[in-house]
Amino acid sequence: MEVSWENSVTESINTIYLLFSVYLIFVMQLGFAMLCAGPVRAKNAMNIMLTNVIDAVVGSVSYYLFGFAFAFVHDEIAGLDISSHGGYAHAHPEENQPRFYADYARMQNQ
Repeated sequence: MEVSWENSVTESINTIYLLFSVYLIFVMQLGFAMLCAGPVRAKNAMNIMLTNVIDAVVGSVSYYLFGFAFAFVHDEIAGLDISSHGGYAHAHPEENQPRFYADYARMQNQ
């Protein structure tokens, strides 16, 4: 497989976009923590902050363990064969992306 400079640039841009999106999500989480801590008393602010940190950590670890594997991986991970269930984002990106994000939004609203 020959690697061209176009593929290299495209891969670099995709990586930068992904990292910037992750940065925006964590900044959004910080803003939400401030929004939640605003209306409570000072003695309860630390509890609210800890709740938001735990939310971010649990969400990140859950995505690392389950979400990424189902979205992008075609192989066996940790002894689990998910090849028939994974790779949703790679199979047909143009066709599956709207459904993938709609399913995500549906799960978040439950």
